[in-house]
Amino acid sequence: MAMAAECSSDPPLHDLWSSRRTGERLKDELALYTEGFFYDCTFEVSCETEYKVFKCHKVILARSSPVFAKMLFGNFSESSKDKDDPIQINLIEPEIFDLVMRYVYGDEADFKEVEKACKVYKFSHQWLMNDLMEVAAKFFEEPSPEDVITVHEMFKSLNDYSHYKSLLSIIASNASAVLKSEAWLKSSVSTVLEVFQMEHLRVESEKELFEALYAWGAQGAAIGNEEKEMIDVEEIRAKTKDALKLIRFMTMDAVEFGELCKSECAKMMTDEDKLKVIVSIDLVDQSLLPEHFSRDRRYRKLNHKDSMYYTFLPKISSNEVILDSESGNSVFKFASRCSRHYLKGIQLECLGQDSEVNLICNITCAHSPKVLASISFKGMSESKDSKWLKLPHEVHLKENVFYTISVQYLQNNPVKSISFTKCPSAGDLVWGSEVRDLKLFLITEKISVTDITGFELIRCPK
Repeated sequence: MAMAAECSSDPPLHDLWSSRRTGERLKDELALYTEGFFYDCTFEVSCETEYKVFKCHKVILARSSPVFAKMLFGNFSESSKDKDDPIQINLIEPEIFDLVMRYVYGDEADFKEVEKACKVYKFSHQWLMNDLMEVAAKFFEEPSPEDVITVHEMFKSLNDYSHYKSLLSIIASNASAVLKSEAWLKSSVSTVLEVFQMEHLRVESEKELFEALYAWGAQGAAIGNEEKEMIDVEEIRAKTKDALKLIRFMTMDAVEFGELCKSECAKMMTDEDKLKVIVSIDLVDQSLLPEHFSRDRRYRKLNHKDSMYYTFLPKISSNEVILDSESGNSVFKFASRCSRHYLKGIQLECLGQDSEVNLICNITCAHSPKVLASISFKGMSESKDSKWLKLPHEVHLKENVFYTISVQYLQNNPVKSISFTKCPSAGDLVWGSEVRDLKLFLITEKISVTDITGFELIRCPK
């Protein structure tokens, strides 16, 4: 009598399975789960303070997972439990368990967002539900910059490195957007260090990494009284200290780092460390940096295989500039209209002539006396056609900032170029729409450009 009363709410079997077509069968099986019809096992799923009871069916679950099959039909205590005596499943959100059950019963796979799909993937990985893993993985085959950290963290937690390189490539190619995403704030310490150790990141400058590190370190920090705020600063410094040492401060100039020191982000550094960094930048001496700080002066642009190269040769003629035949110096002043160029080399006409040259070339910035790059040359070019003076390291050209290229000739009779009115041939140029982003500002007084005829630029693709 008791059993009849318990089952009185179940529908007649002939009403539930009126059709054997696949669509109707899936609909009927899903109803078994959503309505709790004919259930023979119960699960209590909990995560922190959230829990929910689910009425399920042993045969259907065993069909979906060998782990469920052993649990429900093997020599385990769960197999002998009464249907209303719940089996405990912890550390999983009830919402995620519900999404899994909806797929198991009715092939539903509407996970809405990547974060939920990742949680479903982790559950299906743990319970050996291979079909569901494949379905969930489709939601993050090409994750957006906002989601790639979430997917990366998920695969790393499962020790699954099959997608590892492709995800790192997405992070590198979209670093600016990734560092501003909500998922970045939830990144693990190991992921933050992994990103900061990468040689190639598409960021405008190390400033982006510095600001992203502070945002990550300050995540969850409480704002309170003065004493509490001091404690928070120490917590932030402790959390960010290892990644801070990976920032390439030597790629910044004094003005850029000075602006950072005025910002909230500067809390990550002690006053002593700030002083050491700015002195190191100003004197171009990496040895003065705080202990274990990165000495690297290379920019984190994408590697050359993924970059586009442009040789830009400005057309200079005698009516555009004043030639100073008495000067042993050549000077050219210019600015870039975007911040995606790196100056790699300078073309000097004198290097293509059959004469010995002795010179020093300096690249400086208008708002700072610091020499950004310097190179000396003495002798003759190996090839008459080789006119390029390669810089010891590339110089990042910032948006609408004036830079000066100056060449000082040390021989008694400096070589003077006579090719200003000669237009470069098409073979000398690699043109593209992006070249128009570089605007040259020519000065028409007291400037000699007797020997500087062009630049070699690297421009990272958008």
